[in-house]
Parts: sequence; C-alpha cells; structure tokens
Amino acid sequence: MTKNIQVNFMEQLIKKIIIIVFYIFSLITLLLFVSPEELSMENLLLPAVVVSITFIMAAFPYLHNIKIKKKHYALTVISVFAISIRIIWVELVQVVPESDFYTYHTLAQNILKGNIKNSVFVSLFPHVFGFSKFLSFFYAVFKPVPDTAVYLNIALNLGILLMIYFLGKNLVSVNTGLTAAAIYAFWPSQIFFNVFVLTEPLYTFGVLFIICLYYAFLTRINNTVFIVLSLFTLGALTGLLRLIRPTAVLLLLSILIHYFFIAGKTPSLNFSPLKQLKQPPVFPGLHLSKSRNLKAFSDAVNSPVMKAADISVPLYHQPGKVSVWSGAPAHDMKINKNLLNKLKAGAVKTGYRFLLSAVLVLSCNALTGVLIGSIEKNIGIETARHTSGFYLLVGTNPEGKGKYNDKDAAVLNALINKGIPADEIQRKLSESGVERILKTDIMSQLRLQMFKNKCMWRLDSDCISFTRAHISKTSHINIEKHYMWLSGVADFYYSVFFFIALSSVFFLRKNIPSFCFVFYLYILGTVAAHMLAEVQSRYHYPVIPVFCILAAAVLTRKPARGGLPAVNTNTGGNGISTKARSGF
Repeated sequence: MTKNIQVNFMEQLIKKIIIIVFYIFSLITLLLFVSPEELSMENLLLPAVVVSITFIMAAFPYLHNIKIKKKHYALTVISVFAISIRIIWVELVQVVPESDFYTYHTLAQNILKGNIKNSVFVSLFPHVFGFSKFLSFFYAVFKPVPDTAVYLNIALNLGILLMIYFLGKNLVSVNTGLTAAAIYAFWPSQIFFNVFVLTEPLYTFGVLFIICLYYAFLTRINNTVFIVLSLFTLGALTGLLRLIRPTAVLLLLSILIHYFFIAGKTPSLNFSPLKQLKQPPVFPGLHLSKSRNLKAFSDAVNSPVMKAADISVPLYHQPGKVSVWSGAPAHDMKINKNLLNKLKAGAVKTGYRFLLSAVLVLSCNALTGVLIGSIEKNIGIETARHTSGFYLLVGTNPEGKGKYNDKDAAVLNALINKGIPADEIQRKLSESGVERILKTDIMSQLRLQMFKNKCMWRLDSDCISFTRAHISKTSHINIEKHYMWLSGVADFYYSVFFFIALSSVFFLRKNIPSFCFVFYLYILGTVAAHMLAEVQSRYHYPVIPVFCILAAAVLTRKPARGGLPAVNTNTGGNGISTKARSGF
C-alpha cells in the first residue's frame, strides 16, 4: 500500500522551539520554587512535599481507568459543587471595594449617571472603561452595588468551567474534560477572588470563549467564505477583549503563530516507499537490485534527519523501472511532473494563510479603534493609543521589584498635573522604562527577574491577602483569624497543579495534541510580557484554566507499555482529537 509522508519543517521547528522555551521556563520556575530566600526546615518542607506529590501524581496516572457512563450527570454534579462553594464563600465574606476594585465599581455607577466627562484616568487607561461599561449593563438591570458584580463573577466562573470541560473533552477525552473541570471547580483562588469587583473573570471567560471558537473554526469550517467570516469574528472578539485587558494581544499573537505555522495545512511531497516496488529502480550512483541496498535506501529516505530537513524524494514511475531525481543531470532521470505544481500549491496556501492572518489582525485593530473612538466621545478627551507605558515603567523598577510603587506613581501624577495629553504621557513613561532597562546592570536585572518570577508564579494566596486588607465589618468570617491556613491551602493547591501542568511537556512529549500549543504559546506570552511589565500574583489568573486542562491531560493519559506514559488521545492530521468532535 502506498504511504504518504507529509513533512513540514517549519511546523516541527516552531513546536520544538516552543517546547524548549517552555522547558527552560519550567526549570527556572522549579529551581526558584525549591530555593527559599532563608534556609530553614519550614521553608524547605513545603517545596519538598509539593514536588513529591506532583511527581507521584504525574508519573503514575490512574484516572484514565475510570469509566464514566453518564458524563453529563458528572458535569452537572461538578458544576453544582462549584457554584455552591462560591455562593457560600461570597455570602460569608464581604469586602469593601478599594483601589482598582473601587475604580471599576464607581466608574460603572458614573456611566449609568452619564458623569464621565474629562476623566483623565480613563484617557490614560481606556480598558478600565470597557469592563465598567459591561458591568454597568448589569447594574442597570439589577442594582448598582458590589453584590451584582460578585454574582456576575460566579456566573462567569460557571461559563469558564464548562469551556474547560469542552476543550479537555475534545482535545483528549471525556475523563480529561471532567478532571479539568473538577480541578477548576475547587481551585481556591478562583473561589476566593469572587468577592471583588475585578476584570479577571470576564477577561478569562473571553479568552476561553475565543479559544473555543478557534477550535471550532479549525475542526468544522471548510468553506472559504465561512473561514474568512470566522477569522474576522475571532479578530473582532479579540479587539473587544483588548478593551477589557490590553494583554488580549497575547492571545491574538498565540492564535496567529499557531494558525500560520502549526494548524494550517501545507502541501508536502509524496512518494511511494521503495519497499513497495516490484521492479528494481534504476538511477545513477546506486544499484538497488540487492535487497540490502533497497532496504538501506528506504531507511535513509524515511530517516528522522530527512524528515526534519523537510527532504523527500519524488519518484517518476516508468514501466519496468523507477527514476529518482537527485538534482544532477542523467539520461534516465525525469522530474516528477507534479513537483512544480505542488510547490506552486504550497506558495498559494502560504499566501492564503498570510491573507487570512491579516484578516484576523485587521479586524482586531479595526474594532479596537472604533471602540476607542466611542470612549473618546463619551469622556470628551483623547485617549492614549499606547497604554503600556506606566506598566513598563513599574515593571522595570528594581527598587520596586517590578510591582506597583509610590515612586513611579508620583512620576505619573507629575505628568498628569502638567496637562500633557494621555498618549504623550504613556509614551514618555515607556521611554523612561526602556532607559531604565539600558541603565540597569545585568546582575540587577537578573535579581529583578528572579523576584518577578517568584511574585508571578510562586504563590496564589494574594486572594486572601486582598480579602484581609479590604474586609468589611459585615463579614461573617474573621479572615485575620483564618489567614494562615487559607493562604496555605491556596498556595499548596496552586503549586501542585501548576507543576503538573508544567510537566505536561515531559510526560506527554511527542503525543501533545497540536492544538495544545495554543496553550503553551499563551502561557509563554504571559511570561514574556510580565518580564517587562508590572507583576502581581493575580495576573496569572487568566492562565489557570489552561493549567487545569494541561494538568488533567497528564493525569488522565493512558500509560504506554515499556516506556513513558503517553497521552490518551486519537488525533487527526492537524493534531486535533477526532474522538469527540460532535456534541458538548
């Protein structure tokens, strides 16, 4: 039987680069996690326990053996538990909106009153208007009080849980989807943060919704018109999401790289393996009439080196003989007539993907531009088009360790008081941030990056710290009294599943579904962005659902005989699971 060998050098190269970079990030993060600033038995015990439990759970998976006959009942039970826990928490714990949380709450109220003219803060950070505008719709329908935002968070959490299940089920298996949903349902910070008026639940919901649409686009859309419309929609939704948090551009870049280099099908050169030929082939320099030579040649053209280099050997069949084109002139060589057509088709498909990628980017920027114009009309002054300046200034401050600090806030306020336009302020702050990078010595930069990594990825207990700092007198729980053990539970749960998710590149290895590279790209994009920008522990909130899916894939993979366990998935040519493409 004739076999078609399809090799895409660029796809394999991009995948390897992503895996290598992810390995580096995982190793650095693990080393920083097990290296406490002060050596003591207490500081060493938690990392040792976390690493041990993580290894045992990841190395010896057993969840693939569980047979679930009624998946929808199981999903319903998980969802009920998730909602119940969150409702109980927000009923027992109340906080007073302050800082960012107060800004979103009061801005939503002011939008309802039409009192947002000449808002300098909105002109500097127009994305705060996006979330507040969304929240104002619910304030108008229900009540303009924090409780409305709190229960909106819970509803968005439920939507996130269902989309986690959808992606896990379709990419790997039903067990993976249910496991990922269960991990998310009981994730402490995802429960504790619901008492605040914050953007993260809506933003995370939007990220997963776009990823689910992108998955549907890859698996179910074939018509050219619908492909263009689908990418236009994806771009427009990403543009809308940028008005919730500017980091939505990381999702756009992840989808672009995945679509252009990994998901898009590229033409390949096909040839019939020589062991299938009955007549001995004839070509200069090598006689294949002997079986050992025939086998050696067949092994050579099928070798990993030839595949990695994207080299294939086109054959030209003639009655009684086969000629192989090696690039050198010979009287009995004939170039495969389809070769030129295949190369042309490859160029056309590459151009086609380029144009479709342009549709994605242009629709994103177009909608963002329209929405920015609408915001300017509402507030009566021009907004900043370049909104990352202040975040860059803060993130590059070694004294502030990359976190919000009064010194950089004073710089911002001084520029505001001078009456400088918002866009110019952000550009000046950006230039100051770049200048700060250039003036900081290498060792200081390394120390800064180490601290930022720990701040961003080591802990998940900021949810309790924020709760303690903003606790209301009406709260039914004394958070101060329970602070230590609640923080410990949040950090322990996060650390275990975080490192299981990171281990996916090792335990899944060559069996990683191609679509999962969207997840890896999004994680690495978040890592790269916050190496420059401001850091807070809660900024990793949007990637927690991705961690749930990757961790579940590790825990539910089917062990392979005589080697490392492999992921329990059946993928098509584009690496997307073919087991459960239909239905929820």
